[in-house]
Amino acid sequence: MVTLKYKIYIEAPREKVWEALWKDENYRNWTEPFTPGSHAVSDWNESDPIQFLDGKNNGMYGIIETKIQNEVMVFKQLGDVLDGRDMEREWAGAREQYFLLERDGTTKVKVSVDVLAEYVDYMNKAFPAALEKLKVLAEN
Repeated sequence: MVTLKYKIYIEAPREKVWEALWKDENYRNWTEPFTPGSHAVSDWNESDPIQFLDGKNNGMYGIIETKIQNEVMVFKQLGDVLDGRDMEREWAGAREQYFLLERDGTTKVKVSVDVLAEYVDYMNKAFPAALEKLKVLAEN
C-alpha cells in the first residue's frame, strides 16, 4: 500500500469548498476524472456506510470514519461493489482523507489516499485533474 498526498489552494472560504466537495451534484462533477458517472451513495454522517460508484454502479464501499463539518472527512475503504454486491478486497482498511485549512479567505485542501502500487500512476493523473475541477466549482 502506498500513501499519496495532494494539495490545492482555493480562493474560497472552507464552507464553500466543503459544499463543492460533498454536495451530490458537485461531487459528481469534480470526481468525473476518476471515472465517467462517478457518484457517492451515503447519508454523509460519521460512522455511516458509503459507496463510491461509477456510471454502472460498480466501485468501492466503506464507512465515513471521521467527519468534522467544514474541516475533515475520512473514509475507510472496505471493498469493491460489483454487480450490486459488496466484496472485501486486499486493500480493505485503506483510508482517503480530506483536510480543509482556511487562512484569509483561501482554503488549502490536503488529501491523503492509500492505494495499491499498481494504481499510483492512475491516481497521480486523475487526482490533480479532479482537484482542479473542485477549484473551479468552489471559486465560482
